[in-house]
Amino acid sequence: MEPILFRILMFSMIPIGIFLLVKVIRMLKKTFNGKIIKEIPFQDKSGTFELPESGHYAIWQKGQLFRKTPIGDFKLQVKDESGTIIRLNPTWFSVHKNGWGTGRTELKKFTAAAGKYTLSLLNQPDGNLLQKMLKDTLPVKPIDKDHYFIQIRESQPVCYFLIAIPLLTLSGFLMIIGLVAGLVGPQIAVDMGIF
Repeated sequence: MEPILFRILMFSMIPIGIFLLVKVIRMLKKTFNGKIIKEIPFQDKSGTFELPESGHYAIWQKGQLFRKTPIGDFKLQVKDESGTIIRLNPTWFSVHKNGWGTGRTELKKFTAAAGKYTLSLLNQPDGNLLQKMLKDTLPVKPIDKDHYFIQIRESQPVCYFLIAIPLLTLSGFLMIIGLVAGLVGPQIAVDMGIF
């Protein structure tokens, strides 16, 4: 193989890596920034919402940063129009997204068909012992419940998040190896007598 052809081949890995990186970022964006279906003030304790289509959805808490949230003091419950309780799945990766003054944390995930639903915040403890211990021992002010909300957002299956990690690594590998091998690879191959 000619050195110039080898160089072109190696440099072509860079745009492939960039393309893959853009695709992965778009895939992950829906995990953090899914469209808001409904935002319910915590003080209301319940609210109705309508899902436009069947799919994966997530329930998030949104409130002020560096404040003690009431997480674990209430239990979430989603019911459809017929009164059937929708199964809420735990969040495995504790997904967070913070802004300047507010932050969001994913609490639960669920899959549901299109239709009308009711979200209720029940006065029942829900959470693990470690969460409760940390919450009770942290010396921070409690959250202002007027600025604390529960959101229903579009989401996607957790497997997308798991697939994204190796794809991000692969895209970085393609870009770095493409650049390094494109710059110095032909010279090393000539010095070693391969070309």
